[in-house]
Parts: sequence; C-alpha cells; structure tokens
Amino acid sequence: MKIIYIFALLLVFLATFISAGRDFYKILNLPKSATLNQIKKAYRKLAKELHPDKNKDDPQAQERFQDLGAAYETLSDADKRKIYDKSGEEGLKQQGGGDSSHDPFSSFFGDFFNFGGGSRDDGQKHIPRGGDLVMDLYVTLEEVYNGNFIEVVRAKPTPKTTSGSRK
Repeated sequence: MKIIYIFALLLVFLATFISAGRDFYKILNLPKSATLNQIKKAYRKLAKELHPDKNKDDPQAQERFQDLGAAYETLSDADKRKIYDKSGEEGLKQQGGGDSSHDPFSSFFGDFFNFGGGSRDDGQKHIPRGGDLVMDLYVTLEEVYNGNFIEVVRAKPTPKTTSGSRK
C-alpha cells in the first residue's frame, strides 16, 4: 500500500514538473520584478552570447536561442506577461498567446537601431513615416550584371518661407 502511495505521489510530482514549462525569468537571468528595460537589456546581452552563429560547436545553441526569443516575446508584452505570471507557459498556450504577430527580433532591432517599426512601449515618441515612393527604373541587363550605380534624383517640394511666428 505504501508503494502505491509513493508511486502516485511521484506521478503527481512528475506531471507537475513536466507541465510547468520553461521558466522565462530563469532563461533571462532576471527576477520576477524585472522592468521592461531590464528585460530588453538582458535579452540583448544574451542574444549576442547565445546566437547560434557564435556557438557553432554547441548542438543545443539553436534551442537555447529559441527559448530566449520566446522568453523575450512573452515578458516584453504586458498582457502575455500577466498570463505567464499567473499560470505559466501552459496558460499562454490556452489563452492563445502563442501568436507570432509580435516578433521579438524586429522589436529588438527596431528599438536598438531606431528603425523597422519596433515596439514603442517604453514611451519613445513615434515619428510617422511618409508614403512609399514607387518609380520605374529602366536599366539594361548589362548594367544589372555589372553592378553599375545609377543616380536617382527626386525633386522634393519644400514649403515656402513666410513671415510669422509659426514653426
């Protein structure tokens, strides 16, 4: 009877351990009270260290890098982070939080280099982009093959200066 009790207890423990999922805070080496800026800083640092191109001899580098991306994606989004803190990775899957509409890499590079539509959750002012410029460019196959440079000049209308105090 004791053996059955111990076996049942062991099964419950293993089921809890297996369903617990990954610990995103541990992956990023952060406490649960970490701020968004601390999460971004830790992600950037670890992304440089754990990138598979820098760890070519490590067969688990790709998996660790993907775990890092998943941790950043979850913890950098306030809604996903609340769900994760409440019910773990399993809660995210049940809530449908596994969508890939928020790309952690574009968010990282967008914030780091200030291009690419990265996340602006940290209060940065968003500068609106103008419309795309589409134009026909006629080149010969020889110019394309040889890699010739072609100068494109665009006349951009500028506002006339007038008297007054408006800036």
